[in-house]
Amino acid sequence: MRALAPARRPAEPAPSYRGTELALLRPANARSGDLVALQRLAGNEAVQRLAGSKAEPDKIPSLAPGPYTGSRKVNEQMDWFEERQNIFPPAIFQEYGAHPGPWAPLASFFEIYFVRNHHNLNGLSLNTPAREKAAWTIIESHNPGKLPYIREEKTKARRLSALLDAILGQFEAEYRPAHDRCQADYRRSGFRLFHEWMAVRFKRVSWPYSYWSKKGK
Repeated sequence: MRALAPARRPAEPAPSYRGTELALLRPANARSGDLVALQRLAGNEAVQRLAGSKAEPDKIPSLAPGPYTGSRKVNEQMDWFEERQNIFPPAIFQEYGAHPGPWAPLASFFEIYFVRNHHNLNGLSLNTPAREKAAWTIIESHNPGKLPYIREEKTKARRLSALLDAILGQFEAEYRPAHDRCQADYRRSGFRLFHEWMAVRFKRVSWPYSYWSKKGK
């Protein structure tokens, strides 16, 4: 009886440029065929030397998505916000202010004031019709006692300066309770760090993300 021929092993795919590149950079992850092809081209000893000198070091893995507990950990995605919490006041005021609607024409003003200028008025004024009108409307409805002192200024530049002082004071008065309401939401959350909670709350980061949890205190 005729003997059966031994089964042939399936041929490995032909080596490719990317395959030999992987064999050079990360030999442990390469296909055997690509390793053989590279060894034939350069010699095994040369391949080992090149792989040792050019292989990329393994990157430290990021934290797994979701909450983590224990000692303070580096969180590359969230730590950026720790030193940049000045970006959040406009969003806090918009979301938690009692009457944010009249302030809408001043949104760009406060965005620049907080985010770009870090609470500095350099280069900022109410010298556009929309800003000036909104400022007058807010002071007239929320703090009319300021109006005589603003209007008695003899030049428009001085009136606008007085109006600017008044609107900043009014913003501060309305921002404090808005911030308190925001803090109350944060305290009810599972986040241990305010800046991490704000980054998520105001959609500055998207899932997957990690955060330092209140669990396991």
